[in-house]
Amino acid sequence: MRVGRGTEFTCYFPTVGALLEDEPAGAPTLPSADGHEVVLVVEDEPAVCDVARATLERQGYRVLTAANGIEGMAAAVAAADELDTVVPDIVMPEMSGWEMAGRLREVQPELKILFTSD
Repeated sequence: MRVGRGTEFTCYFPTVGALLEDEPAGAPTLPSADGHEVVLVVEDEPAVCDVARATLERQGYRVLTAANGIEGMAAAVAAADELDTVVPDIVMPEMSGWEMAGRLREVQPELKILFTSD
């Protein structure tokens, strides 16, 4: 990484869609790529947050956003009955993603959390 040059990262996700022609008969079908869950993105970098929100919304997810761990906690509590997944940045001002996730897990142990970092 070089200052002023941006950040490059690669994500590898499984392919979702039509079954391959050579799959054996009776193979399980893959779930739809269309999201329907509510996702909370907690990211202190506005441009990163905007890209994550837009990408998830294009896939059909309902996206809530927060700029730091404290705002993320408030948003998670407010949406507790409908929230499916939290995507926090690990390093944020005021409260880290790790700390926020730990606190959320105390009250919602089944909550899915996907950490990000740059």
